[in-house]
Amino acid sequence: LQDRVQVLEGQLRQAQADAASAGRAYERRLEEASRASEAASLAHASEKSSYVSIMSKLERTSEALERQTLTRQELEDALQRSEVARANDQAEDAPPPSTAPGP
Repeated sequence: LQDRVQVLEGQLRQAQADAASAGRAYERRLEEASRASEAASLAHASEKSSYVSIMSKLERTSEALERQTLTRQELEDALQRSEVARANDQAEDAPPPSTAPGP
């Protein structure tokens, strides 16, 4: 009986040691997973910041292009008005068509 108790006590100590070792391994994996999650979160925040920055630049570029397009259209309109005005001035300055009979 005494031998059987000693065997069981040995098995109990081994089971406790195994459980403690498994607990430590679990804690290490949990800590590694936590660090990996934090790194992924930081990477996501960085990517999101880059995305927001790129979208902001794109919006500013789009607005500048729109202003440039409007300015170009305004210039084309002014040029057309100028050409019409010049044609009208030339028409006013031209001598009237001759009404004299031909030879």
